[in-house]
Amino acid sequence: MAKKNIFSFVLLGLGATLFFFVNNNAFANGNSHESTGYHYMSGLYFSAQPGIGRTDIGSGMDQYLDWLSATQGQQKYVHKENFGLRVLVGYSFNQYLSAEAGYSIYPNLNYKSSALGITTVNLYVKTYAIDMIGKLSLPLTVLSPSLERWSIYGKGGVAYTTVTFDTDARILRQDNFGWQPTYGAGIAYNWTDNIALDLSWSEIYGNSKLGFNPKGNPQVTSTSRVIPTCDLFALGITYKFTSL
Repeated sequence: MAKKNIFSFVLLGLGATLFFFVNNNAFANGNSHESTGYHYMSGLYFSAQPGIGRTDIGSGMDQYLDWLSATQGQQKYVHKENFGLRVLVGYSFNQYLSAEAGYSIYPNLNYKSSALGITTVNLYVKTYAIDMIGKLSLPLTVLSPSLERWSIYGKGGVAYTTVTFDTDARILRQDNFGWQPTYGAGIAYNWTDNIALDLSWSEIYGNSKLGFNPKGNPQVTSTSRVIPTCDLFALGITYKFTSL
């Protein structure tokens, strides 16, 4: 089984285990009508959010390799990774409002075109971003006192996104960058006063997809500034410094 499939199953398994474990605890506390002992405190926090990512550059690379296959009798291969990661530092002003600054890495894409088993073309796409966002949280005590450790949240802001298109010989080297809107949502569980776990989805909305011109080249130029839409589905862990 491919590594990326193993990682996907592990992430989904951990998420299901987390939900089952804390859900049972929540119902147990709810049946006894007792507080779970959690006390919210504002402060500085750090978080790591590994997960399954997606980078959407459109059909331009596929069209380019189709053109190579048709004109030069070559075969194409596409390797798409699915690992993504966001690390961040944030400050919680109260149980409803937080601010975060993060760094994200999205899946690399590797496009290959081969003739007679010999690789002749390698095209690489790498995407990463630095973001600044505001985060609004809603404690689920609005539904039941037994859910005092749970909350849902939405977030939004801007991300300075960099996309690198490259080849082995660097004949297509191009770095595209720019500010793009980013947003997301998730559900969090406060395991202790200092440690929280969360399942989240976030997206950077790109400005365009990769084009294709009649000469048989993908439209990656200094004027195209292609920035793909990027998604990340993550299982994160947060540590809060409640004394800061």
